[in-house]
Amino acid sequence: MRSASAFTTTLMALVICASLSGCGPRGRPQAVDRRATLIAVATIYPLYDWLRVLGGDEVEAHCLLRPGDSPHTYAPQPQDAQILGRAALLVMVGKGLEPWAEKLGTSVAGLRIIKLGEGIGALGDDEYERHEGDIDQRAGHDHPEGNPHVWLSPRLAIMMVERLAEALSKADPANADAYYSRSEAYIRELAALEDEMKARLALYRGRRVVTCHAAFDYLLDDVGLALQASIQPYPGKEPSARYLEALVTWMREHNVKTVFAEPQLSPKAANVIASEVGGKVVILDPLGDPADPGRDSYLKMMRYNTEQLAYGLGGE
Repeated sequence: MRSASAFTTTLMALVICASLSGCGPRGRPQAVDRRATLIAVATIYPLYDWLRVLGGDEVEAHCLLRPGDSPHTYAPQPQDAQILGRAALLVMVGKGLEPWAEKLGTSVAGLRIIKLGEGIGALGDDEYERHEGDIDQRAGHDHPEGNPHVWLSPRLAIMMVERLAEALSKADPANADAYYSRSEAYIRELAALEDEMKARLALYRGRRVVTCHAAFDYLLDDVGLALQASIQPYPGKEPSARYLEALVTWMREHNVKTVFAEPQLSPKAANVIASEVGGKVVILDPLGDPADPGRDSYLKMMRYNTEQLAYGLGGE
């Protein structure tokens, strides 16, 4: 086994994960229909998918983020203002995830900004405070409004979809019945998804997991799992060598063999840690992928994550 100093040197050289990606296989996914009466723009792909489902032919949906973009660090492009200049609604998560989007949106006259995640979720910064070397304190996001990844909980997604239906109906009253009807049908699918996820992962309740960054806490909470630690406090911030050594020590002591990484983030640090504990890296996806038939919708993405959790925790 390598020395602690050799491990630390190798790990610190690899630890910075790549930025979160956004939407679309090669460009901005769009559902352009000239019969549409309402133009709406989403910041990230899961919200764009909800716009497609609820909007039907009545909504022309756009997504701002492209492959490789991060909602945490995205720098708006000139074409973003052009798209928003035509839109009636800008749909975002809020909770500090996309401050650039709010800044851009407020510069567009007449644009309504809808923050679907505001006021929901109970995981705040105090639950993510990281003490150096103590992996019982979890590394989270540097967001005053708490962890913003609320869309990764089907339970909270239901609340967000209800808000989206209301926003679409207010913006386009003539088609309100259609928006509410589609939202009711979709909410039934989300409720069934939550039950399905809980049943699939019931065997692993109480287990604690290690991830690349703290994106999945709400999902884990829904199914009776918990985040023990994340490699990164938040995207772009390096953890200390002491923290990483403590994480490896804890994993060895508790026989934790899996690190959950993300397709939008570099797996190098996760691979090094997994190698140190004789384990494996398993991929979870917080954003989905329109180019992958297994993850090209919110429902498919969440089922994919459920199966990946089951595989990582039990090997089945």
